[in-house]
This record gives sequence, C-alpha cells and structure tokens, in this order.
Amino acid sequence: MTHGIVFWYAAKYRCIFGKTMPDFYAFPRIQLIKPEVCLLCMLQPMKKQLTSDLVQLIRSLTTAEKRSFSLASTRYHADPAKGKNYLGLYKQIDALTENDPIPKVQEDRADYLIELLTESLAHQRRHAIELELRHQLVVAGILYRRGLEKRAIRLYEKLYAQAREAGLHEFSLDIVSSQMQLITTVDQVDMLAVLIGRKNELLDILAKYRKLDDVLIRIFQALRSNQNANARKLLRLPILNKQLADRRSEIQRLYLLAHTNLSLEQLDACEKYHTRLIQLFEESPLYLSLRTHTYLIVVLNNGLLAYQTNNLQMVQQAIESLQKLPQRLSGLVVTIDQDRIIRYTLDLQLRYALLVKKPETVLKLIPEVKNCLLNDSKIEPYRINYLRYFVALSLVQLKRHREALPWLQSIVDEKRKGYYNQKTYGLAYLLRASCHFQLGNDDLAEPMLRSFRRTIFFEPLRKQPQFQELLKQLATQKDGGNWLL
Repeated sequence: MTHGIVFWYAAKYRCIFGKTMPDFYAFPRIQLIKPEVCLLCMLQPMKKQLTSDLVQLIRSLTTAEKRSFSLASTRYHADPAKGKNYLGLYKQIDALTENDPIPKVQEDRADYLIELLTESLAHQRRHAIELELRHQLVVAGILYRRGLEKRAIRLYEKLYAQAREAGLHEFSLDIVSSQMQLITTVDQVDMLAVLIGRKNELLDILAKYRKLDDVLIRIFQALRSNQNANARKLLRLPILNKQLADRRSEIQRLYLLAHTNLSLEQLDACEKYHTRLIQLFEESPLYLSLRTHTYLIVVLNNGLLAYQTNNLQMVQQAIESLQKLPQRLSGLVVTIDQDRIIRYTLDLQLRYALLVKKPETVLKLIPEVKNCLLNDSKIEPYRINYLRYFVALSLVQLKRHREALPWLQSIVDEKRKGYYNQKTYGLAYLLRASCHFQLGNDDLAEPMLRSFRRTIFFEPLRKQPQFQELLKQLATQKDGGNWLL
C-alpha cells in the first residue's frame, strides 16, 4: 500500500481509469482517498457481518494454527458458570461444511472469539515474518536495557539486515530509532554516526519511493482521461528510465511501467517488465514471503499475456512458477495464498491445454476445478466463469457436448452478470446453442441464436469479427470456429 492509495485487484473487463482495459489482465486499481474519509465507512454493509467474519477467519486457519489455538485456549478466561463456551462455538463453526447454514451467533460472542483467534495468530509469530521481526525488536530493547549490550547489538544488526532485504524501510527506521534512543554517552558517538547515516539513507530511499507514487498518480490520471500522449510523455521521466538499486523501489517502477504499457497496448514491453519483476521477487525468499500476493498477480498476468500472444513457453513457465512458489518461500504459505495458487494454476493450465490443442488433459483437471469452485470462497466471480468456460470448451472439442452443457448453463444462469466479462458470457451463450445444434436440439438452439441477434445486451459483441464469424458458422450448424477468449 502506498501513501494515499488503496490497491486491490480488479475484475477483468471493467472500466478502470475511465476506459475499458483488456479482458485478460488482473491489475491494481487505485482510488484516491481524502485523509478525512473513514475507510471503514467505505465498506458495503453486510448482513451478519461479525458471524461472516468469524466463519471466514476460522476457515482460513491451517491445521497447525488450529492446533495451536486449542493448546493455548487455557490462557483465555470465560464465565466459570458457562465454561469456555467460545471453544464450543469455535468447534461448531469449524465443523461446518460449505453447504451447511451459518448458525446465528450473538455479536458479543462472535466478536470475542475473533479477538481470541487473532491473538492466537499473533502469538504464532513465526508463521508471520513481519510479526516475528517486530517481536524481536522488542526483545533487543529488553536485552540492551538489562545490560546485555553486545547481544542486543547483534540482534539489532540482524534485524536491520533482514528488514532492508525485505524492503521494510519504515520498519528499518524503527530499528534505527530504537537504537538511537538507547545511546546515552559521548563514548557511543561512533555508533550514533553510523545510525544517523542509516537513517538518512532510508529517508532518501523513501523520498524516491514517494516520487514514484506521485508519478503513478499523474500517469493514471492521464490514462483515466484517455490522454495517452500525456501518459507516454510521463513514461520518459528520468525516474522511470533508470534502474533503482533498492528492490522495493525498482519493483514499484517496473510495476508502473508494466501497467502503463498495457494500457497503451504495448504488450511486448509489458511482458518484458513482468519477466524482470518475477526475477526480482524470486531473488529474495524473504521479500517474496512478505509480498506473496503481489508476486502471484505478476506471475498470473505474465501467463495471461503469454496466452494472448500465443507464447506457449511463457504460459508453461508461469504455471511452473506458481507450482514452485511454496518451495521458494522462507515461511509457510497461508491458506488464502494457497487458494490463489490453486485457482491461478488451474486457470493457466486450462488455457494452455486449449492452446496446445490437447483438451483431453482437461479431463484430469475437472475434479480439481469442481473442488476449487466448491471450496474457494474467495475466488473472483469472473474467474469462476473462466474456469467453467474453459472446461466446457475442452469438452466440446472432445465431442462431449452433453457434458459441456451444465458448465455453460451455469454461466448463462448467473444472475450477477454485471460482475462478469461480457465476452465470456456471450461466448458461453453461443457455445451452448452450438452444443444443442450438435445434439439435434434445433428447437432449443434456434431461439438462442435469434435472441443473440436481437437482444441489446449482445449488441457490442455483434460488432466484433470473432462473434460475426461464429454467427455465420452457427447458421450452418457446423462444429468449429474460434471459441477462445
């Protein structure tokens, strides 16, 4: 997160910065937030929010985290007359399946259990690198004040080196400031000089990082206003055309260049920047562990770009990068990132099977896709339909039209069409008609075809060459054509 900017990963084919972006790219969307605006007030209200949060939190726990919470439960207090009723509530929710109704829980009980669970997770510091580093900073201060100066200094030095490698510049400043506060005599002036030098270096790095933020805002404002010429002019700024020594700043620079070149439809340049981004992440397991989500998005985007340019080798490399990620991390992979790895890998594997014309390989992936759609509560709505469509198209290519229909029907029946890529919906709609033609169900397929030709919703698609060719093909009831997204 940068100053004044909230990043999140938006759905494909949405109107970002006032213009439609390519439908194959996951990218950070920005929203400028005034300082006086409460972020909490921006969240849309949800029914049973506390209960939903509690269920989500419990489902996100790993087996080790659950075991640690159960073992540590004796430290928590509850009304003796009621016993540790929060444990009963925890076990009740933990036993729920995806299809079970969520029980009604009193707000105070849900809130209390959330506090206990997050406290337990905070105590499991070694599962969260940044928490462990901050804990060790407190330990170093205690050691120093208790007279173990040499041991404390060794710990400070170790923490400083780790924080710098991880790009935690603000935390590095905390380390330096903590050490400076402990200096009380003139004899320590040499140490003070070193610390002040580090402080100034960090402030210089953060100042440059802030300049990158300012450039980011200016470029995205230009893109939002469709001022592509101005955006190209900003790309020539010196700060964007010189490699930066600091890893975090260099990643910020490359990320900005990648997204801007994508907006300007310079896909080769975008692909080049993504490749370098992946290298920078993988060079530091510690940095990678602290910013796993961003790395996953970069790898996914590289695979999606390669898919669009028919670069089979790079699609395969993206799949392998996702699969090897757990071995590259210096810590455990949290559940939410494990789910992302699964869904992104499946997305790229399905695309790859279609590119290399080996739809039979998808048959082995179908159980994984079903499990993902059933159990991954955080999967993006548009990706649900991507997975459905790619499975259906593979089945069609295998002449298994009847099996493909339920996958297509689930896309067409989805009521929240506003969340989805219109192209995916349109292709699924026509492919369903094609399946019915191949099965001899002309009485079902013909009305679908007429509806596509007449409905206003499909008007933008009817202007696209790909859909025009598909309509001609369907008119002759042939089984073929370009059905790729």
